[in-house]
Amino acid sequence: ILIRPAAAAPTAAATAPGKAGPPALNGLKRRASVVAVAEPSPAVDTEPRNRQRTGILVHGCHLEAEDWEGIVWGHAGHGEEGWKMGRLPAAVLLAAEESAALLVLGTGASKAPDGRLEGRFTLDTLLERLDRLHDFPPLRRWGLVELATMVRKISVAETDSTNTTSEVRAAFSLFQQHKVSRGFLVSSPTHLPRCLACACEAHEQLDDADGDGAFHGAVYASPSETCYESYHASDVVVVEPPHRGDR
Repeated sequence: ILIRPAAAAPTAAATAPGKAGPPALNGLKRRASVVAVAEPSPAVDTEPRNRQRTGILVHGCHLEAEDWEGIVWGHAGHGEEGWKMGRLPAAVLLAAEESAALLVLGTGASKAPDGRLEGRFTLDTLLERLDRLHDFPPLRRWGLVELATMVRKISVAETDSTNTTSEVRAAFSLFQQHKVSRGFLVSSPTHLPRCLACACEAHEQLDDADGDGAFHGAVYASPSETCYESYHASDVVVVEPPHRGDR
């Protein structure tokens, strides 16, 4: 499983045994955890790579959550400083880096005053703000027209699910329909550990239930840079089942 901040400079990747990590970014040179721009990146390739198809699930956020704006969109900051990417711009960056074939926005767990379900409202928010993506410096490697074309081509709202587990299952179904061979989960650091656990559970259940019809691709996790209001990744507690013989 790969976990790296998508918005910041990529760090060294840790992958599950037998799974190859994502390739180096176009036009970037790695040095430890620092990435230097070696040359301008080409325009976004909206056709997925021949050797693999990448799907991205942007986990939904309840529309009545405190600081929904910061969680989902982020903070633009001033100039080159103070910006933090929420789930949407972080997912767009990842999609551009990986030439994604599919961008799924969940869920149907909450509803806007006008009746739009969470996934539809979130996608509409992204589409309405395509001209603001350059508020986040990492996305300036691509032109706004290229980014907008990509987003419109690959994005779909998923509104049938009502919790994280069913959201992952719905995304896996869409991944399978679109012949995706690897999937990324994008969410806040305060939510992503649970997303990953749900994804592993869904992977096992789908394998058992659907056999060859299930999504068998690798699953990766990529956190955004904003968390639930007033909380941080350090506030998340993971409780593992007992497994040590010395305790």
